[in-house]
Amino acid sequence: MTAGDFWKRSVGFGVSQSDADWIVIQDPAVFESHENLPWELRYILSLRPSRHATVNNLLKQGFGLGFVTHKAVPDEVVRSVRRISDLTQEGMAHFWLEKLVKYGQDPVWTSAEAKDAEAQGIDLNTELLSVKKFGNNHCRLALIQFADNDTADTNASCLQEMNDDLVSVSAPWLFAILRAKLAAFKFPIATICLSSFVVTLPLTFWLQNILPSAIPIIAALVVTVVLALRTVVSPLRVQASLRRGNKLLWLFGIFCAVALPAFFAANMIDSADYFFAGLLFALSLAVMPVYFLAKEFVKAVKAWRRLTSAGKVAYSGDPLAVVCGREKDLLARLAGIITAMLMVVWFFVMLGAMTLTGFWPAILACLPYILAEFFGWLETQSAKAAYAKSLKRLWRKAIILTSEAW
Repeated sequence: MTAGDFWKRSVGFGVSQSDADWIVIQDPAVFESHENLPWELRYILSLRPSRHATVNNLLKQGFGLGFVTHKAVPDEVVRSVRRISDLTQEGMAHFWLEKLVKYGQDPVWTSAEAKDAEAQGIDLNTELLSVKKFGNNHCRLALIQFADNDTADTNASCLQEMNDDLVSVSAPWLFAILRAKLAAFKFPIATICLSSFVVTLPLTFWLQNILPSAIPIIAALVVTVVLALRTVVSPLRVQASLRRGNKLLWLFGIFCAVALPAFFAANMIDSADYFFAGLLFALSLAVMPVYFLAKEFVKAVKAWRRLTSAGKVAYSGDPLAVVCGREKDLLARLAGIITAMLMVVWFFVMLGAMTLTGFWPAILACLPYILAEFFGWLETQSAKAAYAKSLKRLWRKAIILTSEAW
């Protein structure tokens, strides 16, 4: 296999080279020093010391060792996961995906669900096979043929054993990148920031000397209205929403919950009570993002209960605790919102009435959403860092158990 063939066969799935880390080791001297090798490769080599001698011998014969690790999930794999989740798992991916990736347990669906999927032109088994194929190839080794020679069957079987170990040890990494890609909810940061600066900023400059008490209300409501139009009353559901008065009433209640604290915050600023003004304004900014996160939590708990009653999942314990343990990105976003609220209060205490002038209202209105997404990103990065740490720990244990590994 040439280096080009290795890349095409290893990556595939329509993924570009920028979406994966890949190396080709050809120099035996580089291979001898394990500090130059990826942690996954160090670990599977240390499991059986004979592997190191076998690979080293192949390198001396003129072969190269290719190693690829995917950094991103292909769109077709994401589509397959979402189809299985929506059609058979109450829209929840984390519950069944963790079992599949880490323990090799297939998701459970009924024959009726399979027939409904076929009626929509979807073969659930094919979709599941797509996910499994990516799982088996997201981190793998291959021999690259630089000279005119062939490998023996024993070397091919050794390489297959190493790839099988790679699939097992890299399962936490695979689940981490899948979970990051399939986050339950993401705030549209670009839309929020653009609407806040396009609408709130000019109104702030116009009203700061005329009616400054209206600025907190405008700053909080602009983002709320944009999110409502984007998600609650989306163009695809606007007619259905208009037919349901209770939904519009609930939406009106959210607008009131946003506007009232902002109104009182403006009055507090007039009386120079900046701490409570900042607290009320922070509450008004947090209403909408907290509402969305709470809705996702409720949706996940209800889905968990339905899946449990249908026998599709077998977790025990309180549903809320189970969901919190698996929807960590939602908890991280909630922590980001709370942090943003504290920062808004701090800005009000430090800057006083200046928070109602210039760029400040537009910036503060975006802050809860920006920090929510930033904390969500940090949570996914922490999962990847935990994987790297656990891999190093496993390697050290393997070194102790097989002292002749290096």
